[in-house]
Amino acid sequence: MQPTSPERQRTMPPPVHLSQPKPAQKPPAECDVCRSLVHERQLAEARGDWFKVADLNTELSNHPHAKRSTR
Repeated sequence: MQPTSPERQRTMPPPVHLSQPKPAQKPPAECDVCRSLVHERQLAEARGDWFKVADLNTELSNHPHAKRSTR
């Protein structure tokens, strides 16, 4: 006779609660690359593509010019 195994959990784990994304940073006005990224971010926000918005926010924060003091 085989040993009985413990009962498997038959309920789902509690939901994961994600926080709201950080407010968008305002890039320097003189940077063409940043302006283009902001435009792309606005289009992604308008269509509800929040993964793209997060990617663009990361790209904006890592763009190589004078570091912002918001960190």
